[in-house]
Amino acid sequence: DSRLRGNDGKGWLDDAAAPGSPMTSAPFDIRPFEPSDSDGCAAIYLAGRRIAFPWVPPDRFLAADFAADTQGEEITVAAERDGTPVGFVSAFRSGSFIHHLFVQPERRGQGIGRALLRHAVTSLPSPCRLKCVIANRPAMEFYRRQGWVEEERGEDDLGPYATLLLRDGRSRR
Repeated sequence: DSRLRGNDGKGWLDDAAAPGSPMTSAPFDIRPFEPSDSDGCAAIYLAGRRIAFPWVPPDRFLAADFAADTQGEEITVAAERDGTPVGFVSAFRSGSFIHHLFVQPERRGQGIGRALLRHAVTSLPSPCRLKCVIANRPAMEFYRRQGWVEEERGEDDLGPYATLLLRDGRSRR
């Protein structure tokens, strides 16, 4: 089955939330993207970019960007049990490159991003890579805590970025 359950007692997610946290009372599923997820993922993507890149004028980001920016990518969704998306990860399988990882702002810190990242790296050939804007300090710290290391630097329209590498295909708990 391509659906994984959050907090399923099998060890891969049992450390993701403290007892009594919202995730404990509202577990989530990790599953392939479905067309009905488009609007929810677009809203997550829009809100996430406006928070992650506050130096960019907010009107530069549009909900319609989600479809264009993930075209040709494998998308995995974290969803409430009722199917509502709370996060997503998208990747290019051919290059083992994780392109996007976004979680609803109000659901951050509940293990959703870590679960999505872990799912992505275990389903892609090693080594995996991703790009992170250096000024997005919370994201840079998140990836470092998961065992990613800086491989090189560059610059694009959002500013300086780091290409991060995970050699063994496993993010830390």
